[in-house]
Amino acid sequence: MGSFLFTSNIQTMEQQSYKSLIEQLVEKYRELDMNNDNGRTKQFHIVSANLHHYLSAIAYNRHEEIFKKILMYQKLSIVEQDSIYALDNADIENFSLQTIKQLKNYPSIICTFHLGSYRLINLLLVKQHVPFSLVISKKTVDTQGDTFKALYHQFGDNEDENDFKLIDAETPSAVLQMFRELKKGKSLVIYIDGNTGAGKNSKLNENCWYIDFLNQQLAARTGIGFLSYAANVPVLPVISYRPCMERITLRFFDMIFPDLKTDRNVYSRNLTQQLYDIAAPFIQEYPEQWEAWLYLHKVARVIKPLQVNTDTGALVSAGMIRFNSAYFGLFKTEEKYYLFDKSDYMSYLIPNDIYILLRQAALNPVDKQGFPVNLLPEFFQRKVLITAYNETPCSVGK
Repeated sequence: MGSFLFTSNIQTMEQQSYKSLIEQLVEKYRELDMNNDNGRTKQFHIVSANLHHYLSAIAYNRHEEIFKKILMYQKLSIVEQDSIYALDNADIENFSLQTIKQLKNYPSIICTFHLGSYRLINLLLVKQHVPFSLVISKKTVDTQGDTFKALYHQFGDNEDENDFKLIDAETPSAVLQMFRELKKGKSLVIYIDGNTGAGKNSKLNENCWYIDFLNQQLAARTGIGFLSYAANVPVLPVISYRPCMERITLRFFDMIFPDLKTDRNVYSRNLTQQLYDIAAPFIQEYPEQWEAWLYLHKVARVIKPLQVNTDTGALVSAGMIRFNSAYFGLFKTEEKYYLFDKSDYMSYLIPNDIYILLRQAALNPVDKQGFPVNLLPEFFQRKVLITAYNETPCSVGK
């Protein structure tokens, strides 16, 4: 009886501590000062541009709230990566005994996204004694590699330091290392939507293929398909998301087995599209939980551009004007000042005095007489400046 009460008290303390931590993070990021960090300001404008292009149904006045929550969930995922309480209270869907047996005896590529509490999948596999290696970016290897290894040896059943392997996704030999791990009988955990990959990390990477995603397209890495095909191992998609702040869901999907009768390139591209199709509805429903909004622009392919009305007639009658914050941004780096166009992700160097004028017009409507006459027509034509009553002059093109 005494032992039960002691255990219950520990669980209650963990629950209270966990809830308190969540409350603190929510409050911290709700009150985040957007104007006190130049790097953060630029980052927000990029995320806002990504949201405009890929989820245009979301109004601009929600972008800042979503951005703050993205940063919060990013931090929370780190905190929860070794939280037994978070795992024990998570909803694990479609993770059957048959799936666990399959993973323990045969290697698979466990493919997931930077969504929800996406690091918790590693703790689940460790607790189930599933042998696996983790594929992550060099920065994560350098900053958190020891944490991952300690986690594996704390909850795993093998003390061999070489049993758990972290693979730097950016090294040219990453694919070869992954193939060897699969041949050893170990599964791989790979985040397909990471902003790095073997060799290069740009949309020009020969290992990428343009796929449909939400309203646009993106250059997605097809390496998972190549590995699955070459090693003849299945891919197991996993999605993490939070239906509410206090709950985490880890949803496993059916394994996708390679069809060796199909051309390797065709299989790899179709698989990549299929994986993003699985994730897209969750990202659409919980956009604030997807960390990749922070770097989606690196692989973005805009096929439905924002259409800007170039009618300058309003300039004649306009008195009070404002900066079009919905589709343009302002930021500075060191002593340089920039105007950011969300329609094409382009930044334009501007003089300090123009930056100050635009900043003032972003905060409150200003009289057009305060702007240099030679700049007004161009700013109105491009919709950098709009009449004070016109808040949403742009629309998504068909």
